[in-house]
Amino acid sequence: MTKIEALELLRTILPKLSLTQKLEKALPAICVCILDGSSALQAHAISMLADCMRVPSPSLCGAGASLNKCPKSLLETSLPFMNQVMSQSAHNGCEIVRCSLANSLGQIGQSTVQLISTVAENQSMLQRLESQFAACLASVCVHIFTTNRDASIVSLLANLPSILPLIGHTRTVEEVFPHIIPSLSSKNPVLRRELFRAIEGFASVLDESSFEVLLLPIFSHGVNEGDCLVIEAVISALCRCLDLTSHVQWVFQLLPQISQLLISSDATVRLSTVALCAKLSVVVGPVASRLQVWPVIKPFFSG
Repeated sequence: MTKIEALELLRTILPKLSLTQKLEKALPAICVCILDGSSALQAHAISMLADCMRVPSPSLCGAGASLNKCPKSLLETSLPFMNQVMSQSAHNGCEIVRCSLANSLGQIGQSTVQLISTVAENQSMLQRLESQFAACLASVCVHIFTTNRDASIVSLLANLPSILPLIGHTRTVEEVFPHIIPSLSSKNPVLRRELFRAIEGFASVLDESSFEVLLLPIFSHGVNEGDCLVIEAVISALCRCLDLTSHVQWVFQLLPQISQLLISSDATVRLSTVALCAKLSVVVGPVASRLQVWPVIKPFFSG
């Protein structure tokens, strides 16, 4: 039996293990494969971290809440160890390993946060462990962005909407956000498209005052994109932002640029832009729509 086959066997067993068994036995075995295995083995083991950190389901295990009991000391030692393993994987020179980590990071984060909230005995312990883990997630994201390797960055961008809420507002703004800016000038349209798809993740953790300061310059760049698929992602991200905040005055600053897309040569872009303008009109109400939206877009409907 190869090590990868052994890991697959362990994967089938993981849902039936208690938290203590997972952290005492399974996690060290998986981490050894990540630290010392071949690239393929490392990538495979990383994909199992989320399952290893997941709180057991009583319906699957049939043993009730006892399976979710775990000594706090075991969590106190296991979490820093896993954080260290993820950090080393982010610094791995193999793109396959980094892509596996980027693809798994959201699920790992959600499973780990749930585990911490299950085991933590008090609010102080909960906040401390969550802060340590959030710092690790932010550090991993920053390093993947700074590798300047498109494959792992695209994988990370695709998973950011599920990762950033775990990192929190402050670390997102101060640590992660500055490192996405270089992706705007990437020659790879797939990377630029994923960047705007990831805006949903940033929008979900930003306060309203941050929308204009942080997102307006990015969208201003995006609506002038030359690639139609990227522009569609920009429009979709703008629509999502309108769902997430009532602070939409900053969108009016983009409206002259957005309205130009109503005469785009691409039919999908034109239709998406009409849908965005309609959504903006609904969000701001009939009066503001009549006074601020319609006068800007009306010339492009003439004839």
